[in-house]
Amino acid sequence: MTPRSDAQQASIIREGLEWSRTYGQRSAAAFLLFRKVPRAVVERILADACRREDQAP
Repeated sequence: MTPRSDAQQASIIREGLEWSRTYGQRSAAAFLLFRKVPRAVVERILADACRREDQAP
């Protein structure tokens, strides 16, 4: 298995964030883990997205 480039990884992350807005955080986490994104990265991304939603007016 060849490692992904930063651009490929960023594309997967953006897709996961869109998935979160559409289907919810648990589904997005499952999607990202299925795409082999490390668990620590998934947790950090979803925590940041949750914080941003809480701060939105």
